[in-house]
Amino acid sequence: MKKIDTWLTFDDGRRISCGEMIGQNPDDRGWIKGAFRYSPEYLEHHHAFPLDPVSLALSPEIFEPNRSAGIFAVFEDSLPDDWGRRLLIRKAKLSRPRQTAPDLLIALGGTGMGALSYFEKDNNEMVFNALVGNTDDHLKNFTMLHGRNGFYLSPAYDLLPDIANRREHVLYFSNASRFPGHTALIDMGRKLDVTRPKKIVDQIKETVSGWKDEFEQFEVPGHDIDRLAWDFNRRLTG
Repeated sequence: MKKIDTWLTFDDGRRISCGEMIGQNPDDRGWIKGAFRYSPEYLEHHHAFPLDPVSLALSPEIFEPNRSAGIFAVFEDSLPDDWGRRLLIRKAKLSRPRQTAPDLLIALGGTGMGALSYFEKDNNEMVFNALVGNTDDHLKNFTMLHGRNGFYLSPAYDLLPDIANRREHVLYFSNASRFPGHTALIDMGRKLDVTRPKKIVDQIKETVSGWKDEFEQFEVPGHDIDRLAWDFNRRLTG
């Protein structure tokens, strides 16, 4: 059984022990039984907030995740992506049986991602990703921060055009992985109860249409600009 002390850094830089996790060894199916409990110190703190508003309410009870990884998703989000996990495994020299989520958290220590990630796409960023061709729009690139007024969306980061020409987005637009077109983006905005979704698409389209000038300003090589032009033009006119 593994015991993992969990610490939280507030936005003013103060650190506090917020709880502890335990994780048993995987069973024959590879399923790990785990649990989490908030520390009394954290529950009594006047700035305490639920680490996961849905699964981890502020309570002294013991929470057990119904996940094969043995840890709640909010903690797994602190781990890097697949490539980063390979590097972490190599750095920590983890044997195959020790390449579990709890072991990776222990190996990560205090060097993980410091914000909470959630599984809901922000509409504006979704539209931007579609028009720019940011196909690497996986869940770790959508992050919530926590401040004095609660959770809020972090500034956008890791936004790149489709330099690998993969064309398929990691996150789907409704049931499609490829660029859905402007009309579909507007319809998705309406389904999400977004105010004036057409105006949002038009505004972001107008901003993205200046991509070539921005690339030239930052001295992107001309051959790279030419290589990306077809995909940009396709998305901006679609």
